[in-house]
This record gives sequence, structure tokens and C-alpha cells, in this order.
Amino acid sequence: MAASVSKDGVLSFYRDSFSSAERLISTVGHEYVHVQQWQKGLIVNKKDNPQQWYLNELEGTQWEIDNVHLTGYHNGMDQNLAFKAIYFNRLTAENQSNVMRCCGQAYPNTFLANSSAFAGDMPLLN
Repeated sequence: MAASVSKDGVLSFYRDSFSSAERLISTVGHEYVHVQQWQKGLIVNKKDNPQQWYLNELEGTQWEIDNVHLTGYHNGMDQNLAFKAIYFNRLTAENQSNVMRCCGQAYPNTFLANSSAFAGDMPLLN
């Protein structure tokens, strides 16, 4: 883990986020997505609401994938794609359907043109 946003809105960066300038930029973008989620009241503890937590991480990871051309963090692409698949596969069938409806039927097999398509606006089905 490179960084985190608490339920209180505290943003913390860990040692991994400073391994390279590209990693730091990518991490800041990922966490920016979580700050937007926090502003909408969507930051949750994984134990309290794992489905929302997976949706949040999926969105942050998608930001990193979509913006690799800006961040230059190509070394993290394989890891981000793996995390994306893990988060998506841990969603309920209803939430997977919700993501696909919101972001396109090809999700998660292709990159989205713009991850902000579900920037905290995707309704959660528990």
C-alpha cells in the first residue's frame, strides 16, 4: 500500500509511494479519487462495507490505468491490472452489473476512456 484516506479524511502517504517520482504522481492521482469519494461520504472501512470498499479501490486503480500516459508509472501497470481484476471479481453480481452498465459492457476487459464515469456516482447495491 502506497497511501490511504481515512474515514476522517486524513490522507497518509507511505514509503512505497516515494519509490519513484512516477509512482508518487500515480499515487497522488489514485488518492485524489478517494478524496472525492470522501467528500461524498463514500469512504468506508473494508470490514464495515466491503462492496463499497472494492468499488472505491476499483475506481482509484482505474484512474491510475487511465492516466499512465500522464504519470509515466508504467512499472505499476501489471499490478494495477491485477488489482483491478481482483476488486471487480470480489463485487457481487449486482455490483458487477452496475459497473458494466455505468462504464460499458466491455468493462473490466478493456480500459475505460474516462474513469470519472463513476467517480462516486455509481449506486451501490448490497
